[in-house]
Amino acid sequence: MWGHCAPFMEVALSKSPAGLFLALAAMAAPAAADTAADNAVPDASQIVVTATGTQQPIRHTGQSLSIIDVAAIRRLQLPDVAALLTTVPGVRVNRSGPLGGVTGVSIRGAEATQTLVLIDGVKANDPSGIGDLFDFGNLMTGNIQHIEVLRGANAIAHGSQALGGVVAVSSATPADGLSGNGAFSYGYRDTVDGRAEIGYGGKAVRAAIGIAGLQTDGISAASEARGATERDGFRNTAINARADIGLAGNANGLELRGWHISSHIDYDNFFGPPADSPDSADMRQWLGQAALNLSLFNGLFHNRFALTYLHTARDYYFTPKASPDYGYRGSNWRASWQGRIAPAGPFSLIVGYDHDAPNYSSFGFGTAKASTRFDSFHAIAIAQPAGNLTFTAGARHDRHAMFGGHTSFSADASWAATANTRLRLAYGEGFKAPSLYQLTDAYSGNPKLRPETARSYEAGIDQQLSSKVSAFATLFRRDTATQISFDYATFVFGNLDSTRTTGVETGLRAALTGGLRLDISYSHLNARNRAPASGDFGNRLPRRPQDAFNFQVDQRWAGGVTTGATISLNSATYDDFANRVRLSPTVLAGVRATVPAGPVELFGRIDNVFNEQAETAFGYGTYGRSAFIGLRTPLP
Repeated sequence: MWGHCAPFMEVALSKSPAGLFLALAAMAAPAAADTAADNAVPDASQIVVTATGTQQPIRHTGQSLSIIDVAAIRRLQLPDVAALLTTVPGVRVNRSGPLGGVTGVSIRGAEATQTLVLIDGVKANDPSGIGDLFDFGNLMTGNIQHIEVLRGANAIAHGSQALGGVVAVSSATPADGLSGNGAFSYGYRDTVDGRAEIGYGGKAVRAAIGIAGLQTDGISAASEARGATERDGFRNTAINARADIGLAGNANGLELRGWHISSHIDYDNFFGPPADSPDSADMRQWLGQAALNLSLFNGLFHNRFALTYLHTARDYYFTPKASPDYGYRGSNWRASWQGRIAPAGPFSLIVGYDHDAPNYSSFGFGTAKASTRFDSFHAIAIAQPAGNLTFTAGARHDRHAMFGGHTSFSADASWAATANTRLRLAYGEGFKAPSLYQLTDAYSGNPKLRPETARSYEAGIDQQLSSKVSAFATLFRRDTATQISFDYATFVFGNLDSTRTTGVETGLRAALTGGLRLDISYSHLNARNRAPASGDFGNRLPRRPQDAFNFQVDQRWAGGVTTGATISLNSATYDDFANRVRLSPTVLAGVRATVPAGPVELFGRIDNVFNEQAETAFGYGTYGRSAFIGLRTPLP
C-alpha cells in the first residue's frame, strides 16, 4: 500500500500515530527555520509586484499580501502549489479527489473562477474553461521558487479575473556563475517526485532551464469510504526556461520566459452516485513571454513592453487508449506596455495598456468556436508625502468586443505610525468578463451576459511585538454583483447571483532563540448568498469553511538537523448552495524532517498523521496517512 520500499513506515504509524506526531512536534522543522520570510506575516522590507504590477516594498502598499518563498517551499515539502496555499489566511482550497484532480482556489470567499493566476508574469487562466478557471491540480511546486498571494479585488493592475485576488508564481533567478540543484522523493502509493535545474549567472546573461516530474498510483477519485476501490493515477511533467539578457544603451534588458506543463489523470464517473469508471484526461499547456525594458530621460521614465502567449489543450476519454471523446482548446495573446514616471520628489505615476485576444474551441459535446478582443488602459498614482506614509490610487478602463466597457477604481494607504506599528487601509474594485464558453456555448451560452463586479474594503495593522515576534490583523468585506451562474430552470448561464463576505485574517510569526520558530494564522469568513430572488438567499456559500487555523512549529538543531510539524483545522461547511449536504470539520496534522548528509540533504514527511477523512468536495476521495522520503541538494 505504501510502495515497495516503505512498509516499515506503515507499520510504525499503525502502532501509534498520535505518539509519533507528538514526539516529532515537540522537536520541529527545516533548515530555513530561522529565516525572516514566511507565508503568514511577510517581512516589511520584502519586494512585491502584484499590488501595482511593478516592484515596490511591501510596506508601501495598504493591500493584503502573503509571500511563500523558496525557504518555506522547501520547509513544508508539499508537492503541489494548492497545498501550500492552504497555509495562507483567507484562502480556501477544494480538490475533486486525488492529487491532480480539478482543484479550485477561493480567496476571501470569492468563486474559484475569480482568482487570477500568473506564471512568470503570464496570465494562465484557461480561456476554454467554463469560467476561465485555472485548475491548480496541474500546478506542482517543481522548480517554483516564489509565490505571492494578493487578497482582495484588484482589477487595476491586472484586469479581468482578479475579483477575489491574485496568485503569482515564479521560477528562480540564477545565482552567479554556474549552478544546479535537484531533488528526488518516493512514498505513498508509489509516488515518485523529482526535479532538476541548471543555471548560469553572468554580467550580461542570466539563464536557467528546469524539469520536474511527478507520477503516482493515486487513490480513487470516488470516495473509497463509499465503496470505490479503483486507484486513479496521475502523472505530471513541467519544463521551464528563463533568460535575462543585458542590452547596451537605454535598453535595460530583455526578459524571456517559457513553460510547458503536461499531465494525465484517471478520474471517476460522477453522473449519478460516485462510482469507479475508466475515464481519463490529458492536459497540455504552453506559456511564453518576451519583454523589453527601456529607460529614458536618465531613468525618470521606465518602459516595459511585453508579449505573452498561453495555449491550453484538454482531452477527455471514456475508454483508455482510444481517441478523445471530447475536448477543449483555449489560447490568448496579450500585448502590453507599462510606463513608470518617477520624477524627483515623493510622487510617481504608472500607466499601462493591454490588448488581449482570447480564442476558444471545443469538440465532442457539440462543436463550438469563438474569439474576442479587449483593450485595457490603466493609471496608478503613488504619493509619499512623508517617509512613513504612502498613498496609492488607480483607475482602469476595459473595453470588450462582446459586452462593452467597464471602469474600475482602487485606493489604499500605508502608514508607519511608529517604528513598530503599520496601519493599512484599502479599497478595491474588480470585474470579470464572461468567458467565451459562457457567452457562446451552443447549449448554455448567453451572449447578453454582463461582467461580474466586486468591491472590497479592508483595514489592517502590522505590529512588531519584539525583535523576534511580529503579528498582523485585517478586517475585510467584499461584495460581488451580477455574478454568473448556471440557471437550472432555463439551462442557460445568467447574471443571477450576488454575494457578500465579511471576515478577519490574523497571523503571528516568532523566530525565537535556539532555532525555534512558530508560524500561526487564523481566518474567519462569513460568505453568504445575497441574491434576493434566490431560494438560497442568506445561505452560506459552498465549500468555504468559516474558520481555518494553521499552526507550524519548526526547530533547527545542532548539526543542521531540522524537524517540524503542521496542524491545520477547518470548520464544517456545505457542498451545495441549499446547505443540505454537510462536509465535516477536519483536523490535518503532518510532520517533517531534514538531515544533512554530506553534499545532499535527506528529507521526509508524514501527512495526515491521524488518518482523517478530510473531504473538500462531497463524494470524492481523500488521502489517508501517507509518508514520503527523499534527497535534495541544499540551498546555495
